[in-house]
Amino acid sequence: MDGLSKTREETPKESLDHLKLKVAELEWENARLRAEQVAICMANGYVKTVLPYRHLYDLFMQVPAAIVVLEGRNHIVRLANLLTRQILGGEQDIIGLPLRKVTPEAEKQGFITLLDQVYQTGKPYIGKEVPTQQTRPDGTVKEATFNLIYLPWRDARGKVAGVMTFAIEVTTQKESTETLYHELQKALHSQKELDCLKDLFISITGHELRTPLTTIKGYTQLVERAIVKDTNAAPERQNRREGQDKILRSTQNILHQINRMNELVNQLLDFSHIQNQQLELHSTEADLVNLLKQIVEQQSLTHDTHKFKFQIQEEQLWATFDPTRLEQVVDNLIGNALKYSPPDTNITVGVECTSAPNNSTEVVIWVQDEGYGIQEEAQAHIFERFYRIRTNETNRVNGLGLGLYVSHEIVKAHKGRMWLNSKPGKGSTFYVALPFTPCQLP
Repeated sequence: MDGLSKTREETPKESLDHLKLKVAELEWENARLRAEQVAICMANGYVKTVLPYRHLYDLFMQVPAAIVVLEGRNHIVRLANLLTRQILGGEQDIIGLPLRKVTPEAEKQGFITLLDQVYQTGKPYIGKEVPTQQTRPDGTVKEATFNLIYLPWRDARGKVAGVMTFAIEVTTQKESTETLYHELQKALHSQKELDCLKDLFISITGHELRTPLTTIKGYTQLVERAIVKDTNAAPERQNRREGQDKILRSTQNILHQINRMNELVNQLLDFSHIQNQQLELHSTEADLVNLLKQIVEQQSLTHDTHKFKFQIQEEQLWATFDPTRLEQVVDNLIGNALKYSPPDTNITVGVECTSAPNNSTEVVIWVQDEGYGIQEEAQAHIFERFYRIRTNETNRVNGLGLGLYVSHEIVKAHKGRMWLNSKPGKGSTFYVALPFTPCQLP
C-alpha cells in the first residue's frame, strides 16, 4: 500500500536559469584556468626579464580577451595585448601610464577601487556580467558587458607587485540570453492563453452536449418503457413481438451509446475543473459499506457478463466523504475491470479499515479483476492524463484515458491515495485509501 510519489517537474524558466548558470560556471572555469596560466607565465617572466620568450609574447598578444599587466599602487600599465589597446586607447601608446589616466571612466565606475583591493589583500576578484561605459576617441560612449578576473602577481620575494586583469566581453551573449528569455516568456504567455481557451472550449462544449444528450436519453427511455409494456400486454402476437424486440434492442443500444457519450462529456468537464483547480467536494457523513453495496448491486444488474462479489469485514462504516464523487471513482474502477477482463470472470469489490503508513487509521476500498493485467512499465503511468494501455487484448477498448486520472485526483482531493497491484495474465487490483475518522451512528 505504498503511496505514489511524484518528482516536481522544472518550469521552463527554472530550466533556462539552470542552463544559464551551468554555462556561466563552465565559461568562468575555462577563463580562470587560461588567465592563471598566462598570469603565472607573465608574473615569473616579467620579474626576471621582460618576456624573454618570443612565443610567449605572441601568445599573450593574440589571446581573444583583454589582458593588462599593471604594476604598483598606481596601477601602471606595463603590458597590454592587442585587444586591450583597441578597447582602451586605439592608437594611443598606453604603456607606462597609470590606468586611471588611460581610462578615467575606470575610476568613476569603481574599477580602480577593486584593483586597490586586489593589490592590498592579494586576493583575486571575479565579476560576472559587469556593465561598463567607455568613451571612444570621437567622444561617443560605448556600453558593454564584461566578465572580469583581477589576479595579483608577485615578485621574487612573494610580495604583491601588481595586478593582472583579464576581461571577456559578453555583451552579445547577454543580449542573446535576454532575448531568448523574453521570447520564452512570450511563448509561455501564449501557451497559457491557449490553455485557457482550451479549457473554456471543453467547458462550453461539455455543457452544450450534456443538454441534448439528457433530452435524447429521456425520450429514448420513454420509448423503451412503452415497447416493454406493449410487448408484455400482447404476448400472443408473435410477429409483432419479434419486431418490437428488435426495436427494443436498438433502443437499448442507443441508450448504451448515450450513456457512453455522457461519461466522456463528464470526464472532459472534470478534467477542465481539475486543470483550473476547481474540483469541488461536497462531503457528508454516510455509510460507506451501504454505498458500495448499492454500487455493486447496480453494476451486477446492468452487466450480467461477469460475476460480482462483495467482501466486507464491517456491516457499517460511517465516515465523512463525498458520496457522488466516491461512487464515480468506484464505478470507473469497476468499468475498467469489465472492459479489461474476459466474460464469466469474477470482479470483487471490498472494503476494510486498516492502519496507514503514518500509524493513523484509513479505510481501504479495492476492486479486483481476473483480467489481462498490466505490464510493470505501464503501471508507473497509469494515473496520468490521456494515458492508454495498448496491447493486443486492449486495442478494442475505447476511451479518452481520463478515467483513472480523474479518479486519482478525486481521491487526492479527499486527502487519500490510490495505487494498484497487477501482473500480466493474472489480473489487477486497484486500491483507494481514505483517511478514516469514525462518525456517530445516526
